[in-house]
Amino acid sequence: MTEEQMKERLYHAYQLEWLMDHGHSLSDIMKGMAECPHGDLISDDEDNGEKKADIPQIFEEWLDIGFGGEIWSCFDEFCDCELTDTDYVADLISRLPPDIREEVDSAYWAWQDEEK
Repeated sequence: MTEEQMKERLYHAYQLEWLMDHGHSLSDIMKGMAECPHGDLISDDEDNGEKKADIPQIFEEWLDIGFGGEIWSCFDEFCDCELTDTDYVADLISRLPPDIREEVDSAYWAWQDEEK
């Protein structure tokens, strides 16, 4: 696992933890995205006459709004702050799925050793 893969995996775990800690769910994100103004990101699919939505871009725009202006830290801020708190990250790693936990754990502590 590369350093970047480790950071991304931990960031995704952090985002899910943030949602739960703040009383939100993935469904709440979808509802928020549906309410986000995004008319220019929906187009007609000429092949079947249905609408097509640029979901990744709608999500990016929703991130600017979040939950009434509240949202998790951006990736860079996470790397600069949360990722440097070894106790927090150890707890986050302990809650990862067993099939990736050891690999992320090894990559994190190797990265920590390099940072010192």
